[in-house]
Amino acid sequence: MSQQLPPTFQDLLAQVGITDPSRPPDADQWQALRGLLESSCQDHAAERLRFAATVEETEARAQKLQSRIERERDAVQALVHSLSDGLCQIDASGTVQRLNPMGRSLLAVSAQGAELADLDDLVTFLGPEEAGDRDPIDLVDVLHALAEGEFVEEHDGFALRSDGTGFPCAFGFAPLHRDGEFAGTVL
Repeated sequence: MSQQLPPTFQDLLAQVGITDPSRPPDADQWQALRGLLESSCQDHAAERLRFAATVEETEARAQKLQSRIERERDAVQALVHSLSDGLCQIDASGTVQRLNPMGRSLLAVSAQGAELADLDDLVTFLGPEEAGDRDPIDLVDVLHALAEGEFVEEHDGFALRSDGTGFPCAFGFAPLHRDGEFAGTVL
């Protein structure tokens, strides 16, 4: 739909044959001018009604989408919270964004103590045992590899909590992207 600017008053006068505004128009010219003005007003009123209907339709679609997003978010949150595996989301700098209940239990931290903490402050992941020794997994190296598009496969290893206790575990890192940019990982 193309928008047209309403004609200026001078243009309206010219359309009804009034070329000299200093001379009074005759009755036919007045009638024609009145018709043009009424038509213009009706066109603008119809356009306002179409615009209002479009706004209402857009609002209704937005509300449906918002409801759908909330239902899907709630379903994913229920799924994540019910997992029997620990699940942790960290941003590109290694800061914990989300940690499910099993993850908090495994790391022996509260929700308040975990979120927005550096993952390195909560746990150290040790790689597979080689020759009786386990090397720490460097989270910075993992994040760099993920940012470069490399996939970091699952490892059988050991998680050492900040309190010095630990547990055997399997862990892997899946990259998160936002707007085509590396945004963090889920492990």
